[in-house]
Amino acid sequence: MSIAHAARNAEFTMAQRGKVNIITHVHLDLPLDEPVAKLMKDESRVCVPTLVMEEIISKAGIFPGLNYGAAKESVIQLHKAGMLILAGTDSNKSPIAGVKHGEVIHRELNLLVDAGLSNEEALRAATTLPEKWSGLEDKRVVVVGKRADFVLVGG
Repeated sequence: MSIAHAARNAEFTMAQRGKVNIITHVHLDLPLDEPVAKLMKDESRVCVPTLVMEEIISKAGIFPGLNYGAAKESVIQLHKAGMLILAGTDSNKSPIAGVKHGEVIHRELNLLVDAGLSNEEALRAATTLPEKWSGLEDKRVVVVGKRADFVLVGG
């Protein structure tokens, strides 16, 4: 299994040519177009857009020419193509573009919904889909008889 970070068009293209299995991030410079999204789907790639990270980086203004709108449009294209989209945040403690561990997943799910995923699709992107794709079928799912490593509290 191979994973690549690709937040710009050139990096994404390189990951595609290299037949990378999982691409994290989506374009911040140019929106991903329909043929690229279709190729990802056809070649059974997985995308972890990390929209919350893309949002923070683009708002920070550190790198000129980066645009959160391109990232959001890329997820819209991936979703339309039927791509497997998994939720992830790229949490880190960077003083420039830090993403807090844990709580930020809620923002990521909201951004995925804003980019066209249904509430149910976004929740699955953070729970059942990663568990199925990674082969950890006894984790990250709320079902009677499965391992209890996830607790829901009303209120």
